[in-house]
Amino acid sequence: MLPGTLVQGLITSVHSSGLNLQLLGFFDGTVDQLHMGKDASAYKIGKKIKARILYDYSSSPPKFALTLMDHALKLGPRLIPTNDSAEKGLTVKDTYPVGTVLDSVKVLRVEPERGVIVEVTPGVEGFVHVGPFISI
Repeated sequence: MLPGTLVQGLITSVHSSGLNLQLLGFFDGTVDQLHMGKDASAYKIGKKIKARILYDYSSSPPKFALTLMDHALKLGPRLIPTNDSAEKGLTVKDTYPVGTVLDSVKVLRVEPERGVIVEVTPGVEGFVHVGPFISI
């Protein structure tokens, strides 16, 4: 199973920081809160869901980091939510090209030893790593 592979997983646990899934009845996978797309309460133990593999941990057997974000599942661009029909189809990439410096953002949550989750604009969250760059 390679990064980018779409898989079906069985939810084995739900917690505030993410989900644990079982893949192919043998492998373990985790979805952290940043990659869930919804609140943890929207997921139930025993439900089967589709996820996309981000990477695997160096372990035997391998464990996988997964995402449930809609744009990743569909392998499409991430669109910015908007109420204005004239602005339909604006992508995060077009609105915030690589290298864009933001003057201010709203800090939503601190992830100890990792970084902070921020709101760039309403409906668009980003992750500021411990290093000096942002990933949205």
